[in-house]
Amino acid sequence: MEHTEKHDTAIKVSGIWLLVVGAAAITWSLVCLGYGLNGIVRNTWDGLAIFLTPPLVPGVLCLLAGVWTLKQTHWKLAIWFSGVSILLFGLTLIPTLLLAATKKEFVIQ
Repeated sequence: MEHTEKHDTAIKVSGIWLLVVGAAAITWSLVCLGYGLNGIVRNTWDGLAIFLTPPLVPGVLCLLAGVWTLKQTHWKLAIWFSGVSILLFGLTLIPTLLLAATKKEFVIQ
């Protein structure tokens, strides 16, 4: 498979997409964590919002996958982390497929 502009575009799109989804997941988790801790301190039902924070870890994995995708290094980890994030965010399905199609553009490590 030869290098084309389509591959460059696919890599950029998937990397930026993963960064945006990861940042949104981390932001959501931190907001829910703060809201939940505030509810626990005030002893109200708002403390249940703390259970909405699990997207924090997949969000970090998504950010790492986005960075590695844009740098075109660590293809195996980038596809693994974006694949793990599919379990929580269906939004990472398309970037994962784009990553799989552009394997030869990466510096395999």
